[in-house]
Amino acid sequence: YGITHELIDLWAEVLCEIELATTKPTYQVYCSETHLLALKDNQAIIGVPSRLVQEQLTYRLSTIFQQAFERVIEHPVDLTFQVLEQPASVRER
Repeated sequence: YGITHELIDLWAEVLCEIELATTKPTYQVYCSETHLLALKDNQAIIGVPSRLVQEQLTYRLSTIFQQAFERVIEHPVDLTFQVLEQPASVRER
């Protein structure tokens, strides 16, 4: 993915909205280590650190993420939460 400064700035705004809409522990555990990998044709691909986070965001917090996107970019998006591959050196620990 070609992550641009524009995507980084947009994601910072979306995360601020999400932080306001969630409890501090929920935000820290499930949202703080996410990354916007791509936004194209109303499809947002969000990188997440683990399968557990992916499941929680998909089934528990996706509405909050969608509402945050709508407030920032002023139109709805479809979300895909994708587990980021970790380098082999991290997996082997």
